[in-house]
Amino acid sequence: MVSAFEWSGSLLGLLGAFLLATHSHLSRYGWLAFIAANAAMIAFASAIGAYGLLVQQLGFTCTSLLGVHRAWVRPAMLRRAGRSLGTASRSSRKENGPACAGPFEGRDAEPISLETRRSAASTGRCPLDCGRQ
Repeated sequence: MVSAFEWSGSLLGLLGAFLLATHSHLSRYGWLAFIAANAAMIAFASAIGAYGLLVQQLGFTCTSLLGVHRAWVRPAMLRRAGRSLGTASRSSRKENGPACAGPFEGRDAEPISLETRRSAASTGRCPLDCGRQ
């Protein structure tokens, strides 16, 4: 059983890292894989008495929970609040003004150029030029 925790934790951790590294629409599932990997590695560390590994995995669980919040919870909250994610779609920008909800882009979103992002970062303004700081 201990070996199953070790191997499942290792493989789920690799899967989570791979999904995040793809930087695609599947990336957010990497955080869920990390949560499962953390749980398996916590069980493994507890079973073998590796308290340093246990503390490390508890810390990783905190960062994984932050990732889940940013990838799943926050976008759901913003959708419920009536805001679009990331760059505003052409239609919503005309109707509601620009949205500033993070790096996510909708299907019909206008991409933000690297030059625009750098300019916005240097001035501290929203890259969508909505006036928010």
